[in-house]
Amino acid sequence: MKIIITEEQNKLLIESDISQKINNAYKSSQEYLKNLLKHVGGQLINTHIRFLLTYGAGISGLIRTVEEGLIGKYSHLTSEEVTLIAIASIFSVFYSYKDVSNLFKRIKKLGVEDAFFDGIRYVEGIKKKYYILLKTLGLSVHRGADFVAYANFLPVLRILVDIISNHGINSDQVDIFFQTVPTTLAINMVGIAAKDFFDFLAEKIYEKREEMNNQDDILPQEV
Repeated sequence: MKIIITEEQNKLLIESDISQKINNAYKSSQEYLKNLLKHVGGQLINTHIRFLLTYGAGISGLIRTVEEGLIGKYSHLTSEEVTLIAIASIFSVFYSYKDVSNLFKRIKKLGVEDAFFDGIRYVEGIKKKYYILLKTLGLSVHRGADFVAYANFLPVLRILVDIISNHGINSDQVDIFFQTVPTTLAINMVGIAAKDFFDFLAEKIYEKREEMNNQDDILPQEV
């Protein structure tokens, strides 16, 4: 028997799905960060710890991605060594050597410089990928620090990109996404800046949508 649902019921299902994806992303990141600090926190300076706590969700995703790349090539490294190398690689790319000098001394002592330099290459590749993502969404990124400012929103931005990729920029799901995000982010305590950020992003997306629709309205005249 085919079940027919109303438009309002379908909207509620989409809202629930988006909220669940966002909640899962932040919950997973919080658990990961908690375990990370438990295992390697003693080897990090306060600057590193503040950085991780401030940009937890996005940076956790970056660290995990770099870790996966390192584990595939350097299976002999311990999980602690892999995590330290990943954190050091991220700091080297987005900040400066002085921010990671104490970790590099540890890396040099362990004799894993090759893995560290590979880690930097992984981070550079990820940065390029996300620069393209942010530019596609109409967001300007000029410095590494600009990228990091968006880091906490990356799990949510990935959901938006998936929606646009699968359903198009004119999809009702895009509208539902922007209606759902503020409340869900508030629940996850991402920060008061989140609302302003996603209001700005919605404005950019709707401008892009209008621009595309206006182009579609310009049809060639019949000869």
